[in-house]
Amino acid sequence: MPNTNVWHYLAYTWNGSNLTAYLDGVQDVQRNVGAICKTVQTFIQVGSGIGGTGVNGGNDVANDYIACARLESGVLTPDEVAANYALGPLGTAAAILPEALTALAGDGQVSLAWNASPNASGYNVKRSTNSAGPFGVIAANLPVLTFTNTGLSNGATYYFVVSATNQAGESASSAPVSAQPVSLSPPPISLVAGAGQFQLGWPQDHLSWVLQMQTNPPRAGLGTNWVTLPSSTATNQVTILIDSNNGSAFFRLLHP
Repeated sequence: MPNTNVWHYLAYTWNGSNLTAYLDGVQDVQRNVGAICKTVQTFIQVGSGIGGTGVNGGNDVANDYIACARLESGVLTPDEVAANYALGPLGTAAAILPEALTALAGDGQVSLAWNASPNASGYNVKRSTNSAGPFGVIAANLPVLTFTNTGLSNGATYYFVVSATNQAGESASSAPVSAQPVSLSPPPISLVAGAGQFQLGWPQDHLSWVLQMQTNPPRAGLGTNWVTLPSSTATNQVTILIDSNNGSAFFRLLHP
């Protein structure tokens, strides 16, 4: 029960199913209200009961005032609610987590893009070579919604997250996305034969290129019947069994 004759900070969030109420920065109660939560024109009854004959059915046991109200355009985390409470009623809300981070791989680089956070003044981009981190900041307080990380190693996998910032602090980081830079130059293909098979190989920095093959009768030459070898994009080395029924076999690598 809140103490009387003092100001209290109340916060309510709804994530699509659960309605959570916070009192003075601490979660007080949570209810599952289902997938639909609509507001209707009504009175704001601070502290009123559920039953009774008062306005909108409440008991109207409280005679309270609202000093100020603030609406957030995102579901705040418990830490963000606590941070807002610490800032006070006139403080700036902590930055809201940016969403929809995407990564597009290129030659020695990865281009990132994300959706705007409603109350952000900048964005921090972080990178790791492990999906679980740790993530180091590679760009701080960016005023835009895109960033291209250059100077990366082709064939290596990188993981990226983004967070929003404002004068109240930094949001949590987004879920990581991954990308693998790949060389655009035509790669050499090596071939080693022996023991009824041969092995094709190409440089590690061309991982994700697609290996295709076609087989034709003797003296038929090159045709258009290319077939993609399964899982070739995940490696730079493939072993092929020699089939004496094939007159000729042709191979090519394609940029993804």
